[in-house]
Amino acid sequence: AWLKAQPGLMALPPAQQVPYVLTLVSAGGVAGFLSGLLGIGGGLIVTPIMALFSGMSQHAVVGTSMLAMIAPSSVSLYTHHTLGNVRWPVGRMLLLGSACGAAVGVQVAQMCEDKTMKRIFAVGMFFLGVKSARG
Repeated sequence: AWLKAQPGLMALPPAQQVPYVLTLVSAGGVAGFLSGLLGIGGGLIVTPIMALFSGMSQHAVVGTSMLAMIAPSSVSLYTHHTLGNVRWPVGRMLLLGSACGAAVGVQVAQMCEDKTMKRIFAVGMFFLGVKSARG
């Protein structure tokens, strides 16, 4: 059944790869759209879908999600820049803090077991959902 966790794209016969590829391409499309529209996408769309259906470890899911968001983030940044929507001094400060935080976060993640990573992610998504529901 397609809704159960899959062993991963490369482990599947070619005929069974189609729904997996369509799911990832669709998730990427939604993530790219939301990235351009709201500045969100990878963590909210791509990461949960890959965690549920890819068969990859949570560490690989996070790393792959980061890779997948380079292009849409770059395109969105360029477009917003040309429209005059980027406040570069503020963005540089956020860039510095987020780069440092990401470097530390990756190191902490490497110390966690996959099961712990999945739980941390689930708790984070739960609290984000509660906050969003409350407005």
